[in-house]
Amino acid sequence: MSDTILNVPRRDFLAGLAAAGAGVFAPVAAFASTLDDSRFRVKPDEKWLDSLTGKYKQVFDMPNPTHGLGLIHIRNYLKAWKDNYNLEHPQVNAVGTLYYMTIPLGFTDPMWAKYKLGEAIKETDSTTNAFAVRNIYQKADPGATTLSIKGIANWPADTSMEALQKKGALFIMCNNALNFWAMNVANATNQTMEAVRAEFLAHLVPGVVVVPAMVMAVDQAQAKGCSYMRMA
Repeated sequence: MSDTILNVPRRDFLAGLAAAGAGVFAPVAAFASTLDDSRFRVKPDEKWLDSLTGKYKQVFDMPNPTHGLGLIHIRNYLKAWKDNYNLEHPQVNAVGTLYYMTIPLGFTDPMWAKYKLGEAIKETDSTTNAFAVRNIYQKADPGATTLSIKGIANWPADTSMEALQKKGALFIMCNNALNFWAMNVANATNQTMEAVRAEFLAHLVPGVVVVPAMVMAVDQAQAKGCSYMRMA
């Protein structure tokens, strides 16, 4: 297994991402300057918050992919309300967070192939037994009954982000963590951060909402009445 992520030492890359995801920014001048640079911000849009109108609603805090553990919890949450109380969206809301090592889950296949994102987050495509070069979380293969995620179990096809979105689940992405990924990829590939960030934003999974900061977004969701569940 490689100890580098796009030629950036894995230890340094993960340390920086951990800091970004936690809201305590890494002591890297190049990244710190982005916090004051309007080019790397997103305009607050509270439409996603306004959509949280259900009586029952929960935030699923997913800092790590963990081979689909966060997604199966969202699936089980929605399924349990439907099976036991015949309640579904919009009476029930689920919000999945994308930050730290789950940022790649919010990008479509071209970004996974170009920047080896499967290797970066150590996620294997079960159809190839190699690091994924496509977003194995976004949707199931046509006709497949399970996702192509190699992990502790074969998750049902309706565990995919696309399937969960169709059931009303919402996925939000941290802009601070997005910027840190863009900065590291840019440094490793001799590009500008502006170019990589624009490329990432152009390849967002449909429906994913970029929020200014996850630490704030979770608080906002809880103010709307969401409960909170932390994933590994």
